[in-house]
Amino acid sequence: MDVVNIKINGFAIQAQKGLTVLEAAHSAGIYIPSLCAHPDLEPGPQPKPSVDYVYMGGVRIDNEGPLAQSHECGICVVEIEGKEELEIGCYTYVEEGMVVHTDTDRVRQVRQYNLAKHSFSQFHGYEYRKLAEYVGIKPDIDLYQYQEHLVVDDQPMIIRDYNLCVGCTRCVRACRDLRGIEAIGWVYSADGEAVVGTLAPSLTYSGCRFCGACIAVCPTGALSDKVSSTSQIDESILLPCVHNCPAGIDIPRYIRYVAQGDYDRALAVIRERVPFPSVLGRVCVHPCEFQCRRDEVNEPIAIRALERFVADNGTEIWKKNSKIERATGKKVAVIGAGPSGLTAAYYLAKKGHSIAVYEALPEPGGMLMVGIPDYRLPKNILRNDIEEIVNVGVDIKCNITVGRDIPLNELRNSNDAVYISIGAHETRPLYIDGMDQEGIYQGIYFLRERALGKLASDLFAGKKVVVVGGGNVAIDCARSAVRLGSVQVQLICLESRDEMPAQEEEIIEAINEGVEVITSWGPKQILGNGKVKGVEFKRCTSVCDNEGRFNPSYDESVIKVFEVDCILIAIGQASDLSFIKEEGTITTTGSDTILVDSQNCETGRRGIFAGGDVVNGPSSVIESIAAGRQAASAIDIYLGGDGDISETLVEYEEPDPRIGYIEWFASLPRAETRCLSGSDSIHGFSECECGYTKEDAMAEALRCLQCDLRLKISDPYLPPEIVEYE
Repeated sequence: MDVVNIKINGFAIQAQKGLTVLEAAHSAGIYIPSLCAHPDLEPGPQPKPSVDYVYMGGVRIDNEGPLAQSHECGICVVEIEGKEELEIGCYTYVEEGMVVHTDTDRVRQVRQYNLAKHSFSQFHGYEYRKLAEYVGIKPDIDLYQYQEHLVVDDQPMIIRDYNLCVGCTRCVRACRDLRGIEAIGWVYSADGEAVVGTLAPSLTYSGCRFCGACIAVCPTGALSDKVSSTSQIDESILLPCVHNCPAGIDIPRYIRYVAQGDYDRALAVIRERVPFPSVLGRVCVHPCEFQCRRDEVNEPIAIRALERFVADNGTEIWKKNSKIERATGKKVAVIGAGPSGLTAAYYLAKKGHSIAVYEALPEPGGMLMVGIPDYRLPKNILRNDIEEIVNVGVDIKCNITVGRDIPLNELRNSNDAVYISIGAHETRPLYIDGMDQEGIYQGIYFLRERALGKLASDLFAGKKVVVVGGGNVAIDCARSAVRLGSVQVQLICLESRDEMPAQEEEIIEAINEGVEVITSWGPKQILGNGKVKGVEFKRCTSVCDNEGRFNPSYDESVIKVFEVDCILIAIGQASDLSFIKEEGTITTTGSDTILVDSQNCETGRRGIFAGGDVVNGPSSVIESIAAGRQAASAIDIYLGGDGDISETLVEYEEPDPRIGYIEWFASLPRAETRCLSGSDSIHGFSECECGYTKEDAMAEALRCLQCDLRLKISDPYLPPEIVEYE
């Protein structure tokens, strides 16, 4: 490597031949202010405009300026001994014996005047403010005045304020050179100004992939995120999909692998955080999708559907890097083989502890096994995920009820720790007249009996059924009743259609299968003479009070009667804490949950931990898995471990920042999941959703904005300190 010897501010340094003075100074840790320079962008004279015209707010601006002119901010001027004039640091290349001064009085003065050509007081970009404070502006300098230029704020995700643009062209270079897209360009207008704009009337037509690279490199705030009033946004705003996943799955990473056709590595990424990929791919409530930034462009990424595709198509290469630590000799009893208990058991076993899981049901899985019907979660799919948990050494003991078959105190005394994760398998009672009649069934028990094969096959055949409730359990009850031959199924709930707690797609599927959803009614009494004949409902005017608490209000003068043969009550679930209350050393609440330390999941009794539904009330599967992860880490620390349950199942690979141009990217539609038709799906409990084909999955993955790439963009050059001038 050819080097030259130079001095900058009295420091002797060796610089690679071919570097500019600005590059050499930054390489040596010497700050020179600049508007156009950025660590990730090529320095030096700005290239000529590469296009003939751009659009500003839909108005075409032709390239009419002097093409040979290079944009020059003049902020990076330096003084070189032997030269009379000051030199531009990003234009001047190092030479042997060169002596450079970056902070003389003359340099400061020129920088101040050059900076004053741009607006000082109006800029809100963090980098520009720091630069302006460092350079300083003298009172006698006439500042550039805010011109009330165009502000484009009607495009997805990005706001462009042309009043703050200084023509540094960083955004253009980032889009073209970092991302390989060139959705934006720059030209010289007739008055010689550098004008930056889109290459089509709007971003949505120009090929923009909304990656945010342009915003990340903008020094002034001319480009900003709609979600943030400043140019500094944190990871929770930038990656809402990951931030809103309770288990913290690296969603952009596995979606990138799907787009590349590498489903094996995608599955490994998912399994780094959860032991139930196949289950989650089918029944996760996908809070990640509700926050997906792609939704600001057209539709969110189908994250859950992609997870299912990966789980169904990825191989077991993840096992190659899956490790079980040396046995610790510590024993942990887990009460409940639902998603929380099995997750905790899985990670504790991998930490080398001996794990026994006690389950009251005849088969593990908890509510996954007996609460979610086969048409949503086939039992063989669930069993496959559970098998991988057993394979790490977890011993599952079924048909054992703690409290009845073995006291909690005995479990604690024979183990080093106990984790309570019994779920919420009890129903919330409905206190209205007529509840003692034949034909009334509790929804959660109905689903359990059907899952265990204990329900009479003709129980609902030819019957009119009303389901009371608006959550996912109520929807599952209604859809199951349809499959069991009911001639009419009506789901009636307190909530309005928009307030229903059930997942929207499940509600739509129920309606497609013939379920009539009737909202804003509350049950008043059940009619009959020992056998149900009907239900009387009263109009519900509001579900919650002014403070947001569940406290329904009714208009008792508005009554409606529904004739029915059977009623399914699905208004809420609770945990059976009788074995805990009898033991007496663990604090419970009036809502039948256990009080724990929020940091370490420990109950009031040393060595006994709890999590999942039994602590938080009825929760989603992904929330229960997250609770199991937290508990596993806390219990491992309690047992003397480091609490680190993180895994690297596939070596991290730096993503390619050049994502490239995709025609009509903003308009790419969300790939629809293939499902059985309503008429086909209701004849039996076969799985309704068929999942993506490989073509569907890759097309959907390509829609991802890859927001995480923005985190890879380097921080700008910032001054070491603020220098005050008299």
